[in-house]
Amino acid sequence: MLRLFSFFIKEALLIVVALIMVRMNGVVFGSSAASDRQALLEFKSQFPDDTQGVFLSWNDSLPMCEWKGVTCGRRHQRVTSLYLRDNGLVGSLSPYLGNLSFLGSLALANNQIHGSIPPEFSYLYRLQELSLANNSLTGEIPANMSTWPRLSYVNLQLNKLSGKIPDTFSSHLIISFLSFANNNLTGGIPPSIGNVTSLQTLAFTHCRLGGIIPDSLSQLKNLRQLGLGEMDLVGKIDIDFQKLQNLTRVILAPNSFQSTNLDRLTFFDSLSNCSNLELLELEGGQLGGVLPNLVGNFSSKLYYLSMSSNYITGSLPSSIGNLLGLTTLALGSNSFTGIIPESIGKLQSLQILYLDDSHFSGVIPRSIGNLSRVTKLALSENRLEGTIPSTIGSCKSMIVLVLFENNLSRSLPKELFQLYSLSIGLYLSQNNLSGLLPQEIGNLKVTGLLDFSENRFTGEIPSTISGCINLQTLNLSGNLFYGSIPEAFN
Repeated sequence: MLRLFSFFIKEALLIVVALIMVRMNGVVFGSSAASDRQALLEFKSQFPDDTQGVFLSWNDSLPMCEWKGVTCGRRHQRVTSLYLRDNGLVGSLSPYLGNLSFLGSLALANNQIHGSIPPEFSYLYRLQELSLANNSLTGEIPANMSTWPRLSYVNLQLNKLSGKIPDTFSSHLIISFLSFANNNLTGGIPPSIGNVTSLQTLAFTHCRLGGIIPDSLSQLKNLRQLGLGEMDLVGKIDIDFQKLQNLTRVILAPNSFQSTNLDRLTFFDSLSNCSNLELLELEGGQLGGVLPNLVGNFSSKLYYLSMSSNYITGSLPSSIGNLLGLTTLALGSNSFTGIIPESIGKLQSLQILYLDDSHFSGVIPRSIGNLSRVTKLALSENRLEGTIPSTIGSCKSMIVLVLFENNLSRSLPKELFQLYSLSIGLYLSQNNLSGLLPQEIGNLKVTGLLDFSENRFTGEIPSTISGCINLQTLNLSGNLFYGSIPEAFN
């Protein structure tokens, strides 16, 4: 009898120890609706300051499946989704979430969750969607995340995660969206990501991963969006874009790339075959070479093209005028030679045109007046000469015109002062402009800034300038004006 009693005591102690271990490690002790409820209550306990009343319904008066943000399966009444985005949650993730063995979707983005992603998440083998973006999570990405069989959506961007990206991605995965952007990750882009041919969006932008772009990314035949900007990537852009026919958005800069050929940007050859391309961001990529004429063969769907702040040389191909869908063209801060082609006027959908600080010479093409939708036009810090074309008065949507630091000369066309929408400003300083300021200057009623400094303007300052009722900054220094200051400024 004593031996039997001793046996039961030992068994009871083992059960107690097991329960303690369950409490410490969040290991599943039974798999039931009751264990799901307990896991949710443990999750709730990590957010004691519930200022938005997120957990008011999480009590005994309501069934678990009616709690805010909780969805259960109809048949088994197990938790299948936990959706608490944008709720101001301040706290950490409970390891007990790993007990929700039927969980298919975990969406906690846009909160203030800190701490690490618990390793117990590895038990969530049914998980399809993981959205923890825009929090303050630290630590490493769970190593076995890349092997979860049902995972199709992963968004961990805008956190403080560190360490390496797991390098065990396999071809049987069905992930379509993968974003680790804006984290502190290192260790390069794992080549195994190329195995996940189901990927449609891949975003590592603003992660200082370093290294090179692996050739294996050319295998992602379903890829639509690629974000690899500001990652300290080096050596070259060596993706065969011809295999990625579904690409719509490509962000590859800023980085420290170099063109593979000093004479031309060779990767454009394959990129021009992406017939669905809508956006190409290469600003600050440290790319050198000549912009090839085939840039005009890019997708007719291309609306955004930015290659500012590179080392591009040679002339701007006239074929640029073939890109009729462009709404933004940014090529500033390069080393172009020659003129701005007249074909620029064909881009009648343009809203933003930046060709500043790029060594352009010659005159401003008269076709610029065809850009009736352009709102921001910057041609400053070039070597442009001649007059400002009167056709510029046709750019009726303009809110800012930046022409400073050129060799522009002669008087200002009256049509310039028909830009009634010019709300931000007119920058004409450091040119060779001369003559009188037209009386029509008073038409710029909504303009906030006028800078005519460092030119050769003469005569009196027209009293009609008082019509510029929104004017906050006026710079007329470094000219040859005479007479009295208009009464409106006294």
